Amino acid sequence: MREGIAASYVEALQVDNKSAKAWCNLGAAGGGTVADQLYDAKSCYVKALEFDCTHAKAWYNLGAAGGSSVDGQLHDAKSCYLRSLEIDSGYAKAWKCLGLAGGGVLGGQPYDARSCFVKALEIDRNYANAWNNLGLTGGGTLEGQQYDENSCYEHALAIDDKYAKAWDNLGCAGGGVVGGQRYDARLCYQKALQFDDKRVSAWCNLGTVGGGSVGGRSYDERSCYVKALVIDDSYADAWCNLGAAGGGTVAGHAYDTASCYVKALQIHDKCAKTWYSLGLAGGGTLEGQTYDEKSCYVKSVELDEQNSKAWNNLGAAGGSTVHGQLFSEQICFAKAIGIDGGYTDAWYNLGASGGGDVSGRLCSKQECYIKALESDPNCGKAWYNLGVAGGGTVCGQMYDKETC
Repeated sequence: MREGIAASYVEALQVDNKSAKAWCNLGAAGGGTVADQLYDAKSCYVKALEFDCTHAKAWYNLGAAGGSSVDGQLHDAKSCYLRSLEIDSGYAKAWKCLGLAGGGVLGGQPYDARSCFVKALEIDRNYANAWNNLGLTGGGTLEGQQYDENSCYEHALAIDDKYAKAWDNLGCAGGGVVGGQRYDARLCYQKALQFDDKRVSAWCNLGTVGGGSVGGRSYDERSCYVKALVIDDSYADAWCNLGAAGGGTVAGHAYDTASCYVKALQIHDKCAKTWYSLGLAGGGTLEGQTYDEKSCYVKSVELDEQNSKAWNNLGAAGGSTVHGQLFSEQICFAKAIGIDGGYTDAWYNLGASGGGDVSGRLCSKQECYIKALESDPNCGKAWYNLGVAGGGTVCGQMYDKETC
């Protein structure tokens, strides 16, 4: 069918090889051979623009193909969408794609991604893809009405209730109401997989809510992550989640917790959370280099200095050098507390290490145990140590060593 359509455009170009419309249509059909020369889709759009540089659809299609050089000037995808909109500002698809490209400046006015999706919807309120993408930006205001993230996905699904990506995203937003029926996160992921059972993120997300039934078969948390990885073994989040679930067998190979985190880091080695998790699992070997527990926590805080758990655990491991600076165990605990002032374990650990400076204030070990208990009155080890230290006042009540 596609070949037949392309052939008709080739015939049109044999009659008039300067027809921009025919060149653009040939590109949309995948390209073809004209005058014994093979043109792929992108080169067809370039030919169309060589004959008519005001052809908005050709500019749009060239952007969707990644951009190219036209009349000696290089145009990336974003500049192609901008050229298309300069010619036809009512081109909804071009606005949507400009949003996906991060936005741009048109007619001297800057448009961020959100405002591009809003522009697309002002032109076409039934543009499901634009509603979905507006949701991904957190929602926006359209013709004076505010739409939050969930309502954007709900609108997309009201237009196309088989839109797997929108179901997946609605699940990530906590669920919503579609067609008068309430769907929680799990049901949303199941709906996404009903329409696209190869959607890796939906399998992974279904795992995060404990699994569920898909196609009449029940999947637990772990088997959801395995399904995701059978479809795409380069999906780092699924490896990380499989590790957190205790590991599993993928493509006949058994992976324990640590080896799952190693697989995730082989794909994306800049994830602070995964380095932290690998540390919890005792460390592992990545690209021939062995990382023990402590060095994993170091990697984690080097990538994210706001990772309070990694700072706390680095302190518990004795402290180390981070970005060339030495951090003692007390300083690590203090760093964790500086990020999360209600971090019970960090306060307890700082007390157990003798106390220390927190945000310019010297805290004794007793004060540290008290702070731990103010954030968690059920922390038995803090009560015990506070008693050993002689007791103290917790939440306005005095406790001696016996009552602790």
